Amino acid sequence: MKRLILAAALLAAPAAAVAGDYVSIVQEAPVKAPAETVWQKVGGYCDIGAWLKTTCEITQGADRELGAVRRIAGRVEEVIVARTPLSYTYADVDPKILYHGTVEVRPVDARTSKIVYSLFFDQASIPADQREANTARGTSRCSCRSVKRVTPKNRSRTISSVQRSPTTSSARASAHAWPSYSRGSAIG
Repeated sequence: MKRLILAAALLAAPAAAVAGDYVSIVQEAPVKAPAETVWQKVGGYCDIGAWLKTTCEITQGADRELGAVRRIAGRVEEVIVARTPLSYTYADVDPKILYHGTVEVRPVDARTSKIVYSLFFDQASIPADQREANTARGTSRCSCRSVKRVTPKNRSRTISSVQRSPTTSSARASAHAWPSYSRGSAIG
């Protein structure tokens, strides 16, 4: 009887969760223009097509609204999951790596602002030997320099940081997760 109870308890116990291997990439770039002016240039959900020099189309919903879905380069689908007057957050509709990003414009003063572009993803499902290349591609994808191409004359530098969760076993990241959006050219 004790064995039967032990067996039932083991079967009922939840499976051990696989620890995530989270990476966040945050870039900031100062812009010599008011936040509202910058947001008019970069705040449309498919404005990313101009930054990355590729195609982008809204396939569901309306531009700048929760639930809107965009398709980048004819193959990458992302949905808006949060928004504010000067930001939006999106997530990939394919949840394998739990990636999502935020595009935000923050006012600094009446005449200047900064663009903040952040990405977050779980690289646990990506082979360890591909992770460093993936982080490099993610950093390129979220390049504020790319965003600044469409804003008023700006020559200031981009500040970037990459952080990994405490569970990250290596300082590497992966090509599997970050498809190239541009047509044959590197971003950044």
